[in-house]
Amino acid sequence: MLKIQKTQKQAVNQLVVKSNTLNKARYSLTKTEQKLVLILLAMIEKDDGELKTHKISVKTFKEILGIKNDATYAEMRKITKNLMSKVLEIWEDQETVLQTHWFSHSRYYEGKGVVEFAFSEALKPHLLNLKQCFIRYKLGNVLKLNSHYSIRIYELLKQHETMGKRNFSLEELKFMFGVEKEKSYDLFANFKNRIIFPAQKELKEKTDIQFEFIEHKTGRKITDLEFMVRENKQTKTEFTTLEEVKKKINEPSTPPTDLKNSLRDTFNFSDDQIDQLALKHAPEALKNALDVVLYNQQETLTKVKKPKNLFYDCLKNPDKYDLFPVEDKRKQEQKEEEERQAEEKRLKLEEKQQEQEGEKTKIKQQAIDFYIDLNPEEYKQILKEVVAEMKADKTQSFIFTQLQRLAQKEKISIEEALERSLFTKHLGREKLWREKLEGNVMF
Repeated sequence: MLKIQKTQKQAVNQLVVKSNTLNKARYSLTKTEQKLVLILLAMIEKDDGELKTHKISVKTFKEILGIKNDATYAEMRKITKNLMSKVLEIWEDQETVLQTHWFSHSRYYEGKGVVEFAFSEALKPHLLNLKQCFIRYKLGNVLKLNSHYSIRIYELLKQHETMGKRNFSLEELKFMFGVEKEKSYDLFANFKNRIIFPAQKELKEKTDIQFEFIEHKTGRKITDLEFMVRENKQTKTEFTTLEEVKKKINEPSTPPTDLKNSLRDTFNFSDDQIDQLALKHAPEALKNALDVVLYNQQETLTKVKKPKNLFYDCLKNPDKYDLFPVEDKRKQEQKEEEERQAEEKRLKLEEKQQEQEGEKTKIKQQAIDFYIDLNPEEYKQILKEVVAEMKADKTQSFIFTQLQRLAQKEKISIEEALERSLFTKHLGREKLWREKLEGNVMF
């Protein structure tokens, strides 16, 4: 059970972390419902391996939100009941939509003013062990906002802050906000005056980002909005140095070693420059931008005069660049690497088999050499021992029976039959007797 922050001052510095996919999900919550969800999201610890149950007191909830009236006690059960009925839709890919609830259960403790929540297991991949493609911000940025639309717009633009701008169609925004069927928003002026302008004003006054927007038309109808996002230095709550960030943020985005080496080799970046990039961009974004540069250098006829500029532009404006040929090249390189590894494995196995065969040949030759050097008495003794072992070994019964028949037919001893038999000639003396002779050879 995790301990909730007791005051608003403590809560504002907690981090809300969730996947970009969840951030773009379709749902409609009231301002209070949305803030309750975000408060509970901020209670998730970075090392959590499973979704845990969280408790929050009504008193704490009031303090965090700065609510002073007593009605919250009566309203809390209504809020939790409504939340349990709210569905969110998550586009896992172009053909798969996940419909789920925020919580698997909520439990209200009468007389204690405490509510228990457990997030839905379906949300686990969007909340735990996130290494790339996720959004992270301080809870305090949204607790001060008065509109649930302002919260959604803040989260969407915060996700694309490092790019500097992002285009959304009106239909896309309405769908994510769950207002696509509200007739009043068919008139763009209503959408702009009730949602966009209030959010623009609130974000500038109360959060760490601000934005401007441009309206784009298709024919005479406004169909798209282009948002320009930038840091809001007047209300900046970010830490100012790399050391402070590493100290306060438990899970910095660290590029893999091979990616760091490639960035260092391609652009001559220092370790500090790479660390600074990693604080602003996920490893996947850095990898994509690097691959765009490398692809243009290796696969196109156009020489990249300023590869660093192309790299930074790809980070800021990833939608400008076609990653399909880059992805094709990645797949081809991956296929070639898999084939190289398979061939390397085959050669190692073949080399090992050759070594084993060589060792067997060596042992066999030593056995043969020993056999050749035996005096008559030692040789007869070896034959007797081999015959005795063949007689006792059921797997050798067929060969032993043939030896008996040959001995009876030729009226010779079975030892002589062993030496004369076709089996001896076929298998070779060294192979037939090798196992016995090995015991008499010092290696």
